[in-house]
Amino acid sequence: MVQDAQAHADEDRQARELAESRNQLDSLRLQARKIVDEAEGATDEQKKPVEDAIAEAQQALDQNAGKDRLEPATRTLAEKLQAFQQATAPQQGEPEGGQPGAGEAAGGADEEDVIDADFKPAG
Repeated sequence: MVQDAQAHADEDRQARELAESRNQLDSLRLQARKIVDEAEGATDEQKKPVEDAIAEAQQALDQNAGKDRLEPATRTLAEKLQAFQQATAPQQGEPEGGQPGAGEAAGGADEEDVIDADFKPAG
């Protein structure tokens, strides 16, 4: 039984690596789809490279491709997604009115309400 396990150890390792590659690509594909779908203000031109990479990833997964196709598809999708996020970052996530708390730090009317006093306990 031990000899049988040792004989199939390489096959088991390859199967595990293939499953991990498939899971990594599928997870990245789902994440990319969500990011693209939720990207407000992104143009179709900005979305297209990521959507093409998502389609390529889906095709590789549907065809039960080997590790030699899954890993390049994962790298390509990751690169396209990163470029998309960098291109759309200034448009996403910025609160209206600029930096949070910027108006308060600039010295608004609230400064006049501050009273400087020393505290001494009674008694």
